[in-house]
Amino acid sequence: MKARALAMLIVVLATTGCQGRQIVKPRSTLAPTHLTPSYRIVLGGDVMFGRWSDAGWQENREPEGFFEIRERLAQADLSLINLETALCEHEQAAESAPLLTSQRHRFTAPPAYADWLVAAGVDVAIVANNHAMDCGPQSLAWTIEHLSQRNIGAAGAPGTPVERDARFGATLLAFAGGRALVTAATVHASPIQTRPFSGPTTIRHWERDLASFVAHVGVLRATYADALLIVSLHWGRELAQHPAPHQRAAARRFVDAGADIVYGHGTHVVQELEIYDQKAIVYSAGNLFFDMRQPETRAPGLIELDLVWDGRWQASSIVTLNSLAQ
Repeated sequence: MKARALAMLIVVLATTGCQGRQIVKPRSTLAPTHLTPSYRIVLGGDVMFGRWSDAGWQENREPEGFFEIRERLAQADLSLINLETALCEHEQAAESAPLLTSQRHRFTAPPAYADWLVAAGVDVAIVANNHAMDCGPQSLAWTIEHLSQRNIGAAGAPGTPVERDARFGATLLAFAGGRALVTAATVHASPIQTRPFSGPTTIRHWERDLASFVAHVGVLRATYADALLIVSLHWGRELAQHPAPHQRAAARRFVDAGADIVYGHGTHVVQELEIYDQKAIVYSAGNLFFDMRQPETRAPGLIELDLVWDGRWQASSIVTLNSLAQ
């Protein structure tokens, strides 16, 4: 973990009623407040290291491009990315092929690619997405094991360090500001998933029971009052330039329940950022490292947040950064 400053032991006060909202377009910055201390969080978009097909495995470019984000991540107190890649050996990916014939795109990579995340300075990898099972039924266990061996936190899977609800995992970790708590879910299913909440998978069809996921967030807030609470959502229509009305409404419900940051991804394009009740909402962080060729999918895929403490976490600055040289 990065350490810019050590925070005092403090307790987050319960979130009160809404204080309005402010829409912030990508590349815009809110004026910082006088409050201290300040902590920097960097949220990355989708990361895909390679594709598996009947013809074999194809790598997504060379690692040098990915490492260009290191400077930004090194300046962060906490950095997260959405790992849209299952980590497994090529033989394991091949053996699972008959189970994934309906998966049009399979994103896999050998375990050594987790070293790229280490070299780039990633602290937490989100595994709640529709490609987390692309190596077959054991994908999630393999991926989490490879991440854990490299001291990278995995969020979005059952059995992670904090389990407040059988359907929604949560991961608790330390950072310079104290404690961070990450809970994650997806609305995009994997072919491995045969029904909601079954088996050792990460697929959480939370939109079918939004109230339960919101309640889960509320329990996390009450239980870990001093933690920075991040809700990660793999959602949205692919290539959509703006979030749908139901996404806006859901994101604000999570904030009202206690989320400090709503971290969305899944559309492969960067959508607008929003400050709501002094909390940050990132509807989609776009692509951080992907091989899609549409111009809109190659826009910046790094979101930088500055947070301050004043009895509760507040977003003082939010901006979209250039992620990779194109």
